[in-house]
Amino acid sequence: MGMIYWWSRAASRMPVLANFLTQAPRLSALVKWGGGVSQQRRIPPYARETFRDWFGRHTSPNPHGPAVLLFPDTFNNFFRPETAIAAVRVLEAGGWHVVIPPKSLCCARPLYDWGMLERADALLRDLLDTLEPDLARGTPIVGLEPACLAAFRDEVPALFPRDERARRLKEHSFLFSEFVAEHGIETDQPPRRRKALIQVHCHEHALAPPKAEEKVLQQLGVAAEIMPNGCCGMAGSFGFEAAKYPWSVKIAEHALLPRLRQAEPDIAIIASSFSCREQIEQLTGRRTQHVAEAMADALGVLPPPPPPRAFDRQFATAAGILALGVVIGAALSALPLFRSTAWQLRAASAR
Repeated sequence: MGMIYWWSRAASRMPVLANFLTQAPRLSALVKWGGGVSQQRRIPPYARETFRDWFGRHTSPNPHGPAVLLFPDTFNNFFRPETAIAAVRVLEAGGWHVVIPPKSLCCARPLYDWGMLERADALLRDLLDTLEPDLARGTPIVGLEPACLAAFRDEVPALFPRDERARRLKEHSFLFSEFVAEHGIETDQPPRRRKALIQVHCHEHALAPPKAEEKVLQQLGVAAEIMPNGCCGMAGSFGFEAAKYPWSVKIAEHALLPRLRQAEPDIAIIASSFSCREQIEQLTGRRTQHVAEAMADALGVLPPPPPPRAFDRQFATAAGILALGVVIGAALSALPLFRSTAWQLRAASAR
């Protein structure tokens, strides 16, 4: 799981086949077993199109506005691009000219979480090299994933204490809600959903203003309540690991799940961390929103939901049949050789 950035880059080239392998019941069970993932977990499906691919076709409505760099993290680029698209819409509604890094990057947290320190060092040096021009210009860097912001503000400056770019990264990095709360975006239209429950991620509690999400939603007319429940129990890859799954659920049952069971059916559930969103959706079946999506909804600029996956399933089935055919074909082509070898062995033993 520490290599999720590279696995995701590969999967994004063939998301239909990747989803077939991780979503088809028997194949999924095998993939989970091989990766040490709990069989009770659902492996998140990859998006048909990455956020970076979408952004490559996007035209800014504010080409002369102040620039802000949106950081497309692994999860909101490969798994939930609609979140990053919503963030672009909200920032553009505020008059900002949104840019992204010229190449795919990662904060390296999954790597050093799993002890892959040399790979993490190389990835972070690449990140600083790539962001250097924007850091020199003082461009605000806005992150959607709290774990990435924690890396930018804590681990990267600690790992590169003499690197001026690491210091600038710490000073110029903002969580999306924090940045929007500071600059403010207003609307005259009433929000579609007037109430929301907010699950604040642990890194958000530690390194960013925890009430920023509540503030920006209230500015848009949404009565938001922060759930005082601490960790959701997923904690990155912790809750996906087979041996730790029961503990993950136990932590969620401490306060989060009971509060969600009491929540009205039409209340919005806000969680800005990928792990919190997966925990809530997998254990309750309720849909979650990143605060960027909730704001885009309130502003009337929310992008349409992803297309139904039925079409993808048809192609996934075809891909699975094709893969099975390749395996069977390879086996059949090897059969004559196997028979010939067996005949030669029998002949040799007879002599």
